[in-house]
Amino acid sequence: MKAHQNYFKILLLLLCAGFALNSCSSGDDSPAINQEPGALTLIKVADNDTNVALQPIFSWNIAPDTNGDSVSHDFYLDTNNPPTTKLAANLSETSFMLQDSLDYDTTYFWKVIAKDNNGGITESSTYSFTTQATVDPNLILGKWFIDSAEGAPPFTNCDKQGYFEFLNNGTYTTKFFLENDNGDCLPWTETNGTYDLTGQNEITTTRSDGNIYQQYVLSVTDTQMVLDTGNSSIYTLLKE
Repeated sequence: MKAHQNYFKILLLLLCAGFALNSCSSGDDSPAINQEPGALTLIKVADNDTNVALQPIFSWNIAPDTNGDSVSHDFYLDTNNPPTTKLAANLSETSFMLQDSLDYDTTYFWKVIAKDNNGGITESSTYSFTTQATVDPNLILGKWFIDSAEGAPPFTNCDKQGYFEFLNNGTYTTKFFLENDNGDCLPWTETNGTYDLTGQNEITTTRSDGNIYQQYVLSVTDTQMVLDTGNSSIYTLLKE
């Protein structure tokens, strides 16, 4: 009888041990833990940058999501540190261009928050930058050669002979060139007239035919000017 009792005790212990092992191995059925989106690195506008254009393009990088989740981005920008104003939500791209101009000579802060479709969130560091000051009329004087145009193919050497010239007597000239089939660079169009700096960054030009146009200086230094000609063309110009 005692032998039978010992047998049943051993059998019971073996059954319990087997149950415990099965319970431990059941971890394979537990739900996977969601990892937050990868680390964010802000690229442009750089931290502590100065003389920034009033409509800058912001860009950043993000490490791949460990779980392979879909990731979107929220963009924040204002004069608070850290920024609290969400200017764009659920961006699929890692860049953003402002639609409205910022204020002159103002310090701004920006950051990005990445979100995956399982509730994971990663927040970038906060960068600051200061926009350009009001345009100095003396800075725009001189001959500015066309280097590139936003959204256009790279300019040829012939294209780059075109220029905008502003003189201190209030007159201006623009001249553009085209390359013919023989490879010769020939004058294409030329306009002349007068100009006034009528706003913080606004140039009003009056052509010799009486037509009036508005140009906007998005940024200007001693050697480079970014000029919005008001007809969907934004030129980067280099001083002679």
